[in-house]
Amino acid sequence: MKNIAIIISALLLLVQTTWAQQEKPVLQEATKTALKEHRDSKVYPTKKAIHDQLMTALSEADRSLIESHRAEWKALNEEQRQVMGQLRKERKSGQTTTDRATALAPIREKRKVILEAIKPVLEANQASIRQAMEELKTHKNEWKVEREAILTQYESAETIEQLKQRREARKTKQDEQRKKSQKKGKAGHQKGAKAAKFLLWDGQWAAPVEPDEDR
Repeated sequence: MKNIAIIISALLLLVQTTWAQQEKPVLQEATKTALKEHRDSKVYPTKKAIHDQLMTALSEADRSLIESHRAEWKALNEEQRQVMGQLRKERKSGQTTTDRATALAPIREKRKVILEAIKPVLEANQASIRQAMEELKTHKNEWKVEREAILTQYESAETIEQLKQRREARKTKQDEQRKKSQKKGKAGHQKGAKAAKFLLWDGQWAAPVEPDEDR
């Protein structure tokens, strides 16, 4: 029994340590200021312009359909932030009892309903959506280079490496999820979800600065 207790304690410590290693490094205030300025002066205006142009290309009926689901989509985003915040609190306290996939399952199901409802808009406007997403992708590559330059200017090599590891870990997880979706025949759904997310965006940007994400 004593050996079992030791093993359990070691496993709990390992899990807690693993979560701690995944924590986002604390950035310098100068870095946060520079990233916020970059987001507000370059990223947001460009993204908003592309989004507005795409919405203008839609028919009045398609715009109305998108707008009818926008508030619900935004509410789900807020609900997800709250759930993730609670999971982070559990993780930091070493008392993680809730599985992430289980916690987010209800939100994910609600998102699927919305995506299914706006599917006709995605199908009817493939050319306009593709053009907007390609333009956005080009700018994202530019923003990534600019953000990395900001990090290099203000942050240590250690912090930059930690951010790099977080990006790689997230990409690995996303690739795994993508492969699972392909096996289940849901690859098209995943691709459409990205465009749908952009369409359902309300044009406001109150999200925190995340230097290791393509925003």
